[in-house]
Amino acid sequence: MPELHDYINVSQDFELIEEVNYCSILRPAFKNKLHSFLEFYLKIQKKENHPTIPFDAYSKFPNIESEIFKHETFSRKQDVVFVEKYINENLNVNSKVLEIGGWNGWLTQRLFNYCKNLVSVDIFTDEKNGLSSKKHHTPNNWLSVQADLTEPGIFKNNFDLIVFNHCLQFYPQPFSLLEQYQKLLKPNGSLILLGVDTYLYSFQKQKQVMKLKSYYQRKYQFDIYFYNCDGFFDRAFLNQLIKNKYKFNVYKFSLISTFKKKFLGQKSGILIFKNHQK
Repeated sequence: MPELHDYINVSQDFELIEEVNYCSILRPAFKNKLHSFLEFYLKIQKKENHPTIPFDAYSKFPNIESEIFKHETFSRKQDVVFVEKYINENLNVNSKVLEIGGWNGWLTQRLFNYCKNLVSVDIFTDEKNGLSSKKHHTPNNWLSVQADLTEPGIFKNNFDLIVFNHCLQFYPQPFSLLEQYQKLLKPNGSLILLGVDTYLYSFQKQKQVMKLKSYYQRKYQFDIYFYNCDGFFDRAFLNQLIKNKYKFNVYKFSLISTFKKKFLGQKSGILIFKNHQK
């Protein structure tokens, strides 16, 4: 397993706790806020009783046939192809990789199959949505860390690849955050953003997000988003990243879905930034 001190700058401002499947590195005030959020979040999950992916399907995900989880598997199947192609062409077993937002470990395990110096970071720690999902994967000898994802300064700047796994839209000030994570890349390292959905007519998506937030506020007096964020990207976000030398790779959809997305002003895909600084 990668050694924590090789990847993380741990100062006295942070509290380090080692759990069975992960370690937690948080400022005390942030830790109290996060743990209260996670405790309530898990209670709400049980009450809502949404369908969940079976644990024994984690290692196969997203290559599972399920109408219930089709919205989760469609783009991720294309993510797997993209990421594995990139790794085969650019990395090796000793390359250092940072994954942001591991979820149920579906991508973490695949990354680990290629690169053994792997760190997966998330705020969630339960086995359905977070770092404890590690126990449902074999092999699983990567380093799992619970941390404040808006503090890239805790990481040492020596990564060959950083992957945001379908999660950047849930963080505040994404442009600034990306610039900070880019500084963690080695020369010729890359940063990949998976699951980027952008909207030309953003008021439609904003209405959906507000409806979701209002539901949880009304029913549970709970803010479903931990970080203060928009929860989606408008087209200006995509245009700005392309201007900042990110390359956009569009997801492939059926002909009908392609026309529908075009009509609604939606673009979905993968963004990649290559660090050419010496």
